[in-house]
Amino acid sequence: MSEQVRREVGELVEGFGPPSPGLASRAVAGLPDRPVRSAPRWAVAAAAVLAIATGALLWTARSIPHHATAPAGVTAPGTTRATDPAGARVAVRAAVTDVQPVLLPAAIGADWRADVTTSADGFRVRYTDPADAARSVTVAVGTPDLSGFGTLTYPAFHGDQRSLYASKGQTLILVWHEPGVSDHVDRAYPGVPYELTATGFPDAEFWQIANSLR
Repeated sequence: MSEQVRREVGELVEGFGPPSPGLASRAVAGLPDRPVRSAPRWAVAAAAVLAIATGALLWTARSIPHHATAPAGVTAPGTTRATDPAGARVAVRAAVTDVQPVLLPAAIGADWRADVTTSADGFRVRYTDPADAARSVTVAVGTPDLSGFGTLTYPAFHGDQRSLYASKGQTLILVWHEPGVSDHVDRAYPGVPYELTATGFPDAEFWQIANSLR
């Protein structure tokens, strides 16, 4: 309770006394009651004190911040969570509600680390090999910057004639639009924009991962 409330309560209590002890003795002696009066001043004081105390408690309860927590297995929007590939699949499918389909690679080692970032309309998962930190795979909803990549080829991945495949040093990248639903659909290029990036993999292994997306 605040200091101001304490002072107000003290002033009220000092201004009103307890009920007169003569009232009880008159009743025992059988004397007639005095004329009916309005509620005793001490009762008014008690009611005022109770009202002030109740108001102070309500104010305190409303002032306590309440923090929403994400359900178990769900990554809070905009944050990155470290887990394994199985946990990544659970987290992404639980959090991403405005994009369909949600595609993740199955050809990733169960012991790999997965760093997951999600929102309702997108996600990014970066997998890293525990035995070789130079090997990583990233799958995400979005359109990456392809500047600096070498010769682009058009593999018609998942039926997308405008899909692109390119390399830059040890990094391979595949960009395509998956038939489906997205809040960021470009009417001139419909579908869900996806990218798959891998570092430290030969072409053959990269395509094994790409073809395991489901």
